[in-house]
Amino acid sequence: MKFGACRTCPREAKQFHSVFGCLGENEDWIDDRSLPTAFQLRKCLFSTRLWSEWAVFEGFLLFQGERKAHKAFLLRGGMASGLDWRWADLWKHELRIGFMRVMIADERTETRNRLAAAVQQMRAVSLGACVSNLSEIYHIAESRPPQAVIVAEALARLAEFEVLLMLFKALGIRCVVVAETEANIARLPSSLIREGVAVTHSDASVEDLRQCLLRVHLGRAARDVPAPQAESAMSFQHGRLILLGASTGGVDALVKVLEAFPPNCPPTLIVQHTSESFSSGLARLLDRNCAATVVEAQDQEPLVPGRVLLAPGKTHHLEVAATGALRCRLREGSLQAGHRPSVDALFASAVPVASRVCAAILTGMGRDGAEGMLALYRAGAYTIGQDEKTSLVYGMPRAAFELGGVRERLPLDAIGRAVLENCSRRSAA
Repeated sequence: MKFGACRTCPREAKQFHSVFGCLGENEDWIDDRSLPTAFQLRKCLFSTRLWSEWAVFEGFLLFQGERKAHKAFLLRGGMASGLDWRWADLWKHELRIGFMRVMIADERTETRNRLAAAVQQMRAVSLGACVSNLSEIYHIAESRPPQAVIVAEALARLAEFEVLLMLFKALGIRCVVVAETEANIARLPSSLIREGVAVTHSDASVEDLRQCLLRVHLGRAARDVPAPQAESAMSFQHGRLILLGASTGGVDALVKVLEAFPPNCPPTLIVQHTSESFSSGLARLLDRNCAATVVEAQDQEPLVPGRVLLAPGKTHHLEVAATGALRCRLREGSLQAGHRPSVDALFASAVPVASRVCAAILTGMGRDGAEGMLALYRAGAYTIGQDEKTSLVYGMPRAAFELGGVRERLPLDAIGRAVLENCSRRSAA
């Protein structure tokens, strides 16, 4: 049985093949009976110190093979199931063009060029885009996702990097953060210590960086299975309104809350502190994780079921226009509680219709939203604060609770369901 041609293999491929005796110099096909088991191959590669070749080959088959038309066989499943395993062609192809495409992000041209030169020296790794800011990473990753992104420590410390990490998670992109020094690794934000993120330092060798990329790539799991949607039969009272406010750690929190929302959820308004260039990308990210439609709000847009509106940019406050039919409005104005858009501005604007509102304040630094939530609570709204244990930063929820504006404190994974259940009842009280 013929499994595929390998007539002009590169030198490295011939070395790899000859190690386990599957391919001679003049063979142009291999017989399935000559294929070793995965265990034999792994043992042979380890004994000949070809661990990196095994990692590249195994990684390609595990995570790239199923995307190819020939449906490469997964090594970890063994080699005797009879699937069409055109390993010779795959190995030859990936040695030529590189199976792992890597993007580099660093504000400094010198460091960016040094990292690019290092990546270009790596076997089975190809250099993708080289960018200087988080916004460029986001837009390129959305349109043509790389397998991995190398990010400088300075960029990883920015608040907006949280949005990128959520995008990476959604798209199955792995990330390597390069700290300025080895000592800086221990001082990186705790939010970076998560699945799919590896950390190295700028003094690491090319081989160390390559091994770091391979480890994080091989360690990746399949993309998260979407969370089960809320019951489609759930019905909501007409005119009900959900308001959400968040800051530091809020992207992850919003994703978890919105995962519970069904396509017919009550109209929802969100203020999340982020930079102007990231609000549109954040809306698309949230939309991927929600059965309802998530978009940036537009001035005077009607508030209708199944639509979640995110405050755009940094130039306007998002508010509820409470006169007549429910609409949102974008109002120019000074900073409130140090922010624009402000959670306080959103909450305070909904006081005239407070009896129809369920508001939740999520993780974040500072006090934005505390005063507005107190006003809503006093006017009859149902108010929820994220608890300390599940908050990345227990600042905004703490301030609202201590001020007396939080009716119920809940862990993050219970908030989405709680706001929906409140809006399904006839009264918020």
